[in-house]
Amino acid sequence: MDLLQRAEAVCLNKLDGGFKNIVPDIVQAVRRMNELISLWLHSFSNLECVVDATSHIVDLFQAETLFPKLIKLRLESLSNLKKVCCGPPLLLFFEKLQELHVSHCPMLTSLFPKCVARAVLSLQKLTVKSCGELKNIIDEDGDGTINQIISASNNSHSAFSQLKSLTILDCHKLEYVFLNSCAQGLVQLEEVCIQGASQLKYAFGQHEDEHQEFQIELPILKSLELHGLKNLISIFPKNYLSSCPCLRKLRWVRCPKFRASCVNIMVGSNINMDNQLYSKVSAPLSFLKLEKLEVKGCSVEDILFPLERDVFTETNSQNKLISLLDTLELDNMPELKFVWSGPMGTVSLQNLRELKVRGCNNLKMIFSPVILKSIQLLERLVISDCNELEEIMCGIE
Repeated sequence: MDLLQRAEAVCLNKLDGGFKNIVPDIVQAVRRMNELISLWLHSFSNLECVVDATSHIVDLFQAETLFPKLIKLRLESLSNLKKVCCGPPLLLFFEKLQELHVSHCPMLTSLFPKCVARAVLSLQKLTVKSCGELKNIIDEDGDGTINQIISASNNSHSAFSQLKSLTILDCHKLEYVFLNSCAQGLVQLEEVCIQGASQLKYAFGQHEDEHQEFQIELPILKSLELHGLKNLISIFPKNYLSSCPCLRKLRWVRCPKFRASCVNIMVGSNINMDNQLYSKVSAPLSFLKLEKLEVKGCSVEDILFPLERDVFTETNSQNKLISLLDTLELDNMPELKFVWSGPMGTVSLQNLRELKVRGCNNLKMIFSPVILKSIQLLERLVISDCNELEEIMCGIE
């Protein structure tokens, strides 16, 4: 027991003894684990939660002595785990937790109740894999509210305000990732990967609300990957005013209900043009900042999103929009008709180096002559299984 008290990294694998939680059951036996930095729990058949704050025994522990240094928590193959934390926020447990990895926990329906949201204020990396019953990250029906708890703790930060990386894989009952209130505080988020969540309708937020608008800014989000989300409608509900000005990589694969037009909103930002010529289309123009775009198995008709012709004046020939796109990959898109469907001569793809087009049977032409003239750095062009393709560029067969 003395070794556990002094240990900085602990892995408990297939531990028997009927323990249903770490706190208070195991910590009570050890007495304290003040030096613990990394905790890995694997294959506990009886474990139902990590911290059970409903137990009266928890009152015996002082907040400052319960995992005061814990930074990493890994939970794997816990067949009966229902929650990471449960009960009222009696303790500031996991106050410094930066990384949480949860995988193969088939009974887990949510990670935290609302009342424990303050415990994850330092969380930077969250990974959830193969949790078949998971419906949400924060239990909306939990006791208390996030705002009440944060206010009570005199903390001005929102839950997940330090989160940088989010990965969710094979959680097919996931209904939403973040509550509307949490989604507004993701100012440090840099990368998101969601794969195999067949019930998910929106990557951020819960549902559309005609009577309330939410402002969400993801100022440093650089990478967004969406894969195998058969019910995904959009990144955000319609009532979200959203901005992702730094998005560089966008990948969406096998999202048949995903609306291409929603990308215009999702990557929207206020682009300062000297003459304000394009102020009406500031949101759609944000795709120009993308460096890598990969779209597979989606029902969209155009990729480089159409712009309204009436926003361009006679001076547009002197104000070409320069795309940063380096790699463009299009695969298995039977409804794709255009790669670019905006007004000719308004965009330059001068940074494009690699273009792959495969299985796009409605596509008849890749680029217009004006667009193709701007492609000076193209190094690799791969086209296959496009049965209706007539021209690589208009006028040249």
